[in-house]
Amino acid sequence: MEKEELIKEQLEKVKRMLFKANFLTNEVMSGEYSSAFRGQGLEFNEVREYVPGDDVRLIDWNVTARTGTPYIKSFNEEREISVMIVVDASSSMFFGSGGDGRLERASALAAFIGYNAIKNHDKVGLLIFSDTVEKYIPHKKGKSHLWHIINELIRFEPTGKSSNLNIALEYLLKVVRKKTIVFMISDFYLKDFEQSMRIASKRHDLIAIRLKEEFEEAMPDAGILELKDFETGKTVVVDAGNKKTAEVIAANLAKQKSDLTGLFNRLKIDLMELGTADDVSQKFLQLFKKREKKFLKFH
Repeated sequence: MEKEELIKEQLEKVKRMLFKANFLTNEVMSGEYSSAFRGQGLEFNEVREYVPGDDVRLIDWNVTARTGTPYIKSFNEEREISVMIVVDASSSMFFGSGGDGRLERASALAAFIGYNAIKNHDKVGLLIFSDTVEKYIPHKKGKSHLWHIINELIRFEPTGKSSNLNIALEYLLKVVRKKTIVFMISDFYLKDFEQSMRIASKRHDLIAIRLKEEFEEAMPDAGILELKDFETGKTVVVDAGNKKTAEVIAANLAKQKSDLTGLFNRLKIDLMELGTADDVSQKFLQLFKKREKKFLKFH
């Protein structure tokens, strides 16, 4: 394919992604994004007497019990927030069993997240990593900036093959000082990142989005398969039709998922798993509602 044709095709992809992201944001989210992240920059203002129309979930039950009159907590809010999209671009992210590779799916997610941010007049930035920081685009507002981010993701060609989330998070802590919403998009076939994530979560609000394939839930009976580790280049031949082999593979996949879920639970980091057949808008709707409940619980 000629270079000019390739650029034209890439631009068409960007347009399609942003059009779909805009549609989902306008038609489906309906302010859920704003509610999910209104906890950013909140400062306690006062406890005041409840008046009809107030959100009953904000009632301060301790004060209400002491006085016998319902009181609610009120807050001063700094509405503008910053969003950083951190994308894993290691070799395994170029694989995909559903037609699109994980990195292309990550680009579509970045468009969706970015559109939600700019629709709420928030800033959005991008960090791409492999075994090094491949690209960093600082926070900024506006549709043209989002276009720039998605265009960079579509055209991106990594220099590294493996992945190192520690390097990405350490870099993020150096360049982003103010508390930021950080969406980490990866397949999370990563090693030894708990400590750096623990440190980063003390300053920033981390959200993990794990892109998964359908076979990770149930290995298909496909006979003899040659499996390749995209990051090391090593291959192994397995008989997926063999019951014991299938059970071992399933057990390993289940353990990997359990370990990852346990890690994020310990660190109190939201985890969203997104398969190729999942409805993206519904998954985000669930995430946003979960975050809104968490906000009301702790405030």
